[in-house]
Order: sequence, then structure tokens, then C-alpha cells
Amino acid sequence: MKISQEHQDFLEKMRIELETVKALNLDPQILVDIADDYEKSKEDLFDSAEYIAKKLQRCKHVHSVRWRVKDTSHLIEKIIRKKEAQSEKYEDIDVINYKSKIDDLIGVRAIYLFKQDWLPVHQHILSKWTPKEKVVVYYREGDDLDQYLDKPDCETKKHNDSYRSIHYIVPAGEIHSQTISCEIQTRTIFEEGWSEIDHKVRYPNFSKDPNLKEYLDTFNRLAGSADEMGTFVITLKGIIESELQAKEEMQKHQMKITDLENKIDLLLDKVKDHEELKQAFKELKNTSSTINTEIIGRRVANDPRERRRLAKLAAEQALIRAKNLQP
Repeated sequence: MKISQEHQDFLEKMRIELETVKALNLDPQILVDIADDYEKSKEDLFDSAEYIAKKLQRCKHVHSVRWRVKDTSHLIEKIIRKKEAQSEKYEDIDVINYKSKIDDLIGVRAIYLFKQDWLPVHQHILSKWTPKEKVVVYYREGDDLDQYLDKPDCETKKHNDSYRSIHYIVPAGEIHSQTISCEIQTRTIFEEGWSEIDHKVRYPNFSKDPNLKEYLDTFNRLAGSADEMGTFVITLKGIIESELQAKEEMQKHQMKITDLENKIDLLLDKVKDHEELKQAFKELKNTSSTINTEIIGRRVANDPRERRRLAKLAAEQALIRAKNLQP
């Protein structure tokens, strides 16, 4: 295959080896036409990306959103890679159909703080779009996958480079009568940090360097541990808040009990010969004191619902006694 100087200059600009194109028996003009058309379509792609990003940002569990439109050179490189891998989908790719064949011309990334934030973000995405294929959960060996296993619309895939991310392919409208797609990625802020540093350090020249890989693998494990610590901290915060809420409720009930006790004391002063009532009230006070001691003495990890139940029970008992003693 004879390749013109103009085509050779284009391939060099796109960082494509001339011998690679010859080996694939690929007409360079197809790549030129795709690149020219793609440059003209970028403005529309930017608009679509911004629209999707804004819809994702409306989810309160999303910390931040990033988006990009694929570089023209990266687009051409991807076509070459897929051709080399003999991907059936890319066999007849041309300027007419490339927008509908390549799913990640637009990429949008939703970042959240905690692992458990994934579910509400996932539900938000599914409420806005119908994915074109199953959601892919990429994980590292040893990761906890429990929250994904009961989701029929998700499939888990172990990533050889310990990459963690969840990928959605969603429709993103039409450009020049071609249906386009967007790849939405979701991950924690720690996973995002590792991924960005890994990409910055290793690509494009050091992707196979064993020393860098060893240190970045350690970094990846630390990012996973940081996510686990984040889950622990947010869970602990919830327990502490429940404990404080239970104490506040107990104090309210205790104030009510004290008020009722004072009222009963006044009634008993008026009814001197009701020794049986006095004894019953004494027992009520002792019961109330015991309940309060049990509530205050319990540790944070105990069920706050039990504390509220005991305090409420004491208040109800005091109220009943008071009503029975009304003259």
C-alpha cells in the first residue's frame, strides 16, 4: 500500500506508526475523514458533556463532577488499537458511523466521599438514563463487593491494574443524525486521587516499569484502606449522633417525670391517710431512678431505641399514677 506524504504527516501528528497502518491494510483517508469530522463536532460534544455533568451534580451525594471530550489523537489511537485487536465492532468503522460505535467520545466522572454513597448515586443515574449495557464494577482483589452483588443491572470485573471504578454507558443525544453515547464513571475521592496520580506517573512512557508499579500498588492499597476508614468514621458519627439524640429525649422525659412527681407530692400531702399511695409512689420513684441509671450507664454502641423505650415507659407510668390520684 502506497501512502502519500500528506497521509504520513497526519499519522505522525496522531502518533501512529506508518508500519502499523500498512499491516492493518487500513486506508489512512478513513482516519483523516474521521479526524476532520470529529473536530467539527466537538462543540456539540462539549454541550452534551456539560448537560450530563449538570444532571449528575444535582445528586446531593455527588461531591464533584469532571468531564472531558476525547482528544482527536486519542480517538485515532483508539481506532488503531481496536483494529489491531480485531474488534468486530470496529471492522467497518468510518466517518459515517464512528460516533455511534465509540461509546466514550464524552466522558463524565462523578466523585463521592464514601463508599456507601455509591447506591444513591447509582439510583440517581438510573433515574435519568437507561444504560445501553450492564453497569461494570471494576475492583481490586480483596475489595468488599457486597453492595453490588444483589444488583442485576451490574456486573463485577477484576481489573489487572487494581483500577477501581464503576462505568455506565448512557445515551447522549444525536449529532448530525448519529446517536452518541457518554461513559459515566463513578468512584470515591480516594479512588480518584490514586487513579489520577497513577495515570500522571505511568502514562504514556512508564506503563510497564516494575518499580513504579510496585509503589503505585502500595499507594492503591492505601487508597482502599482510606476508603475503609472513611466508612468507619461516617458510621461512628451516626452512632454518636444517635446517642446524643437519645440523651436529649431522655432528658425531656425526665423533666416530664420530675414535674409529675412534684404534682404527686402535692397530692400526697393533701391525702395523709393514703399510706398505700405513698408506698406506690416511692416504688415509682425507685423505678424511675433505676431506669435513668440504666440509660446513662449504657455504652454508645447499645441500641438507642431501647433507651428511648425505657424513658417513655417511666413517663407513662408516672402519668397514670398522677391521673389516679386526682381528687
